[in-house]
Amino acid sequence: MVRSYQLVLVAGAPVDSPQAARLACCCEATYLIVRLGRTTVRAMRRAVRAIQESRGRLLGSIVIE
Repeated sequence: MVRSYQLVLVAGAPVDSPQAARLACCCEATYLIVRLGRTTVRAMRRAVRAIQESRGRLLGSIVIE
């Protein structure tokens, strides 16, 4: 796909699932989606740690309502 497209977005499972860790390490980069008023700081920290432990590359976060 890299040869055909400049950017491909893949929606994955919540970061605390095993599928998310496998997906993060297969992608060039990952964005963490954060739900405004619902995602706790603790959950965000766990998510960042899980992405890092799976050798994923975290570029940043996107905040949604």
